[in-house]
Amino acid sequence: MVPGSFSFLNILYVLYAVGVAFFLIRFLVQLKTILGFFKGAEVYKKDDFEMVFTGKRHSVFSFLSFIFIDKESQHTEDLEVIINHERVHVTQKHSVDLLLFEVLAIVQWFNPFIWWYGKTIKRNHEFLADKGLLKMGFSMENTKRSYCRTIQFSG
Repeated sequence: MVPGSFSFLNILYVLYAVGVAFFLIRFLVQLKTILGFFKGAEVYKKDDFEMVFTGKRHSVFSFLSFIFIDKESQHTEDLEVIINHERVHVTQKHSVDLLLFEVLAIVQWFNPFIWWYGKTIKRNHEFLADKGLLKMGFSMENTKRSYCRTIQFSG
């Protein structure tokens, strides 16, 4: 082999490194976006989580011990159901699972099973959060109605 020429293996290494760099940058941008929700937000400590009322328009979501709520939507009738749903995500530390998955996906980006695994984790988290709501005494019918109204009016 002539020095300076590329072999097939070298090309694969470069492609892998480009993929890792792409998904690492994507992950860091997502983290920066989440951290951006704190800017100008009001944070209130609750029992086992913190509510972050943001001035940005978005759906309610949780990350680590924080539940992010758009100030505009804080007065909707469905907010109690949605906050408790997110609270289950917080108490069961679903964000940690997702962070670990993201790190794994950065190094295994080429593996189609990793993306299936990520979807499966997220689906399971939603199932666990809904199950937690039922244990808290919320009815499935009211929960479904709340989700439908939230989806209908967001966006």
